[in-house]
Amino acid sequence: MHYVVKRICIFILTLLVISMLVFLAFQIISGDPTTNMLGTHSTPERVEALREELGL
Repeated sequence: MHYVVKRICIFILTLLVISMLVFLAFQIISGDPTTNMLGTHSTPERVEALREELGL
């Protein structure tokens, strides 16, 4: 019985750590999708057109 409780605790801890890592990865990667697609040197007109096309 002790073995099962220990394994469940390890599973929960592992799940928590993986969830935190995925959350942090999305926070670091996130940004403006139009800037990611067009680059930083695109014109404001192109950025606005892409935002309208994507419905943002």
